[in-house]
Amino acid sequence: MKIKDIAIVKMAGKDKDSILKMKGEDGLIVGVIKTDDGNAIEIGKKVKKIMESMKGSLPLNTKISVQYDSSVSILNSISNVKQTAYLGVFLASIVLFIFLKSLSATLVVAMAIPTSIIFTFFFLNTMGVSINIISLMGLSLGVGMLVDNSVVVIDNIFRRLTEYKEDKITASKLGAREVTLPIITSSLTTISVFFPIVFQKGIVKQQFGDMSYSITFCLTASFIIAVMFVPMMCSKILKKDRNLAHEGKVMKVVKKKYVHVLKFSLRRRYTVVMLAILLFIGSVFMSKNLGSRFLPVEDTGRFAVIASLPSGADINKAEKVAGILEAEVLNIDYAKDYSVSGNTSDVILNINAGQKISRDESMYDIIGDLRKRFKDVPDADITVAPSFIIRANDINDVEFNLYSDSEKQLEIMIEQLKEKIEDVPGLVDISTSLEGGKPEGKFIIDREKASYYGVSVSNIATMIKNQIQGGVPLTINSDNDEIDVTVKLNKEYRESIL
Repeated sequence: MKIKDIAIVKMAGKDKDSILKMKGEDGLIVGVIKTDDGNAIEIGKKVKKIMESMKGSLPLNTKISVQYDSSVSILNSISNVKQTAYLGVFLASIVLFIFLKSLSATLVVAMAIPTSIIFTFFFLNTMGVSINIISLMGLSLGVGMLVDNSVVVIDNIFRRLTEYKEDKITASKLGAREVTLPIITSSLTTISVFFPIVFQKGIVKQQFGDMSYSITFCLTASFIIAVMFVPMMCSKILKKDRNLAHEGKVMKVVKKKYVHVLKFSLRRRYTVVMLAILLFIGSVFMSKNLGSRFLPVEDTGRFAVIASLPSGADINKAEKVAGILEAEVLNIDYAKDYSVSGNTSDVILNINAGQKISRDESMYDIIGDLRKRFKDVPDADITVAPSFIIRANDINDVEFNLYSDSEKQLEIMIEQLKEKIEDVPGLVDISTSLEGGKPEGKFIIDREKASYYGVSVSNIATMIKNQIQGGVPLTINSDNDEIDVTVKLNKEYRESIL
């Protein structure tokens, strides 16, 4: 007797337990996770290079694309730092040129900013700090401070050069020496605010340690450049024949208004002091009304709609819900690209809306619109998240656990708590994990009969499991492939226990 005489033998894929669709077509997703010391930008470049090289060897009509790349946000942050540096150079140059009326002085500061940034990167490298969003955030803050020390030094040098009629070398030497202590004090006061973060423990250091290093090294580099590079450049290129006494019409008006305000403040000292105190007290009270969170929500242009399926749902239910989500996303104008994935627990619709500068809708407008569009999806609890989601775990901003010895009492408490939480303004997507459990069929074994026939309970349980879920009694080795031989009942018998 052969197997084909008592069973249907065929080559087939395993039963589907998950789905993934890219613009309506079945797909396969491959996730690449970097190590703790991995460089996201370099890894992203290499993965994309490999993908390009694979296109020629893929089957006909196969498309390959990048659904999510975390290095994009890092590259955008680097671009923002560059723009901040360029803007800082531009604005500082304009201000210096207006007040000093010297193109050479403006050129010195314009050269000091990129030089300070290069020094900062050198210091970060010696501490093993990588280029990431947090360190770049600190660098963005530090770029604005890089100009301060250089401006103070060059202004004092320029003053000695024009008012005291000193030569360039003497003015540069004495001018920098006079303000060295003030700029050290100014830099240290700012460093003392951020640098202690690196000595903290736990998540504070993990999240903000790199930012602390970036700001500290920015100010350190700024000080070094201000007391060494700036005086050297001033001694070479500054010109002596400048008259600071000459003021333009605009500056004369500004100076005149300032004198009036200053005289008013000096005549009414107590009024000014009381006004400052009231402003301080008012700011304290206003701060209580400000919202707070650990990290701000970043608009990356990625949005996810998570449909949580009821307990006991099968893959057919997931495909049905995925079809509803996919049909609706086709009507969304800002959805440039999308993918649908899921299993018997959740179905996730990931939407690419593009960078915020390329669209009119804000992040919060899109989130609100998605909630309205998908709130009526049948047999599913909808959650919207402003990020790319692979697994629907830990997507909530606030989660807490309730414990009780009585399941019935726990159900009552959760329902009451849920009703109260729903009345809190600003809270959405409220759900609980307490469910009735998955549908199940119970087999009660007659142990006496089983013992009479010499069959153990564990053997019966294994037989039922293999017939319904399928068992793998052997594996066939074919070339470099391993083919599992699965034995199970026909579909009509597996879908019913009767």
